[in-house]
Amino acid sequence: MKLLLYILFSAGLLINSAADTQERIRVTGIATNAKAGAVVLDDTGTPYYVDGLDHWEEQYLDKLVTVTGELKKVKIKDENKGAKKKKQQSKGTQLVLVNPEWEPAKK
Repeated sequence: MKLLLYILFSAGLLINSAADTQERIRVTGIATNAKAGAVVLDDTGTPYYVDGLDHWEEQYLDKLVTVTGELKKVKIKDENKGAKKKKQQSKGTQLVLVNPEWEPAKK
């Protein structure tokens, strides 16, 4: 059994399935807007997209906020592959807070 777990971990099979799970987290950072929607930047500069929010209202924008939500990693597909007209897009994986709730951060 230990050998099987070692093989699964070293092959990344358990890690990948764990990355797909949703876990409720709290992120405190600066509320800012990006082309793909509203984000909160944590103290390392990592952007967390706020699901369903296109932009921050003035009362939150560029201020310290706390956002609680289910963390979901979303892989961005390359939509420009084979397209005649290329469009600007993100690449890689985005961190998204699903079912978010936010409030000004308490100091």
